Amino acid sequence: MIKVLIEGKHTNSYFDGHYRIEDFTSSVTLIRLQDANILIDTGTLAYREQLIKSLENEGLFPKNIDYIFNTHFHLDHISNNTVFFNAKQVSEHSIFDLKTGKCDIYHEREMLKNHIPKEIEFFQTPGHFKDHRSVLYRENDTNYVIAGDIVREDIIRGEGFSANGVSQTFYNSIKLVFQKADVIIPGHGRIIEGKLFDELHSIVLNDFPKKHGLES
Repeated sequence: MIKVLIEGKHTNSYFDGHYRIEDFTSSVTLIRLQDANILIDTGTLAYREQLIKSLENEGLFPKNIDYIFNTHFHLDHISNNTVFFNAKQVSEHSIFDLKTGKCDIYHEREMLKNHIPKEIEFFQTPGHFKDHRSVLYRENDTNYVIAGDIVREDIIRGEGFSANGVSQTFYNSIKLVFQKADVIIPGHGRIIEGKLFDELHSIVLNDFPKKHGLES
């Protein structure tokens, strides 16, 4: 089972000459497997109580979370990690056990796959952050990709401050996510599926590279 517990917020404004983010947290996604409960990203401190309440609505408590997968290490994606004291924290090429304080770092990144649930694919999507990764989970013949900050509707549409300066690496990662996914859960904004998926995918393949001077 997969469920978005918190939809990512990123409300932009300008205040007294400054760029300001008024409401700010990453999405938090729960994946429940037969033998493991997984959170992808944990959001900001401002959303801690809402996150715990959302888990309780699913019959879960912080002690019941077995894994935390972080797409990257910006504060809006990791601030509630330590709430889940029984969880193993999985990052780009390491596993940190919050309970024992031990961290296993794998020089061969492929080795990480041997230590995480087989239902999960953790794949590299650099661009927003060097060690950014996305998570693929398949359920009922549907590929869900939790994409962190590599896919955002406002950036694809060319809206707001963050839409400037997209690199070729960033663009290649956006395309990879759309190739793998049927449904995209972004770090900020609404779930991308159905007609919205098709619309944004068309922009990514056509208008987006032209606007940013990228190779399609």
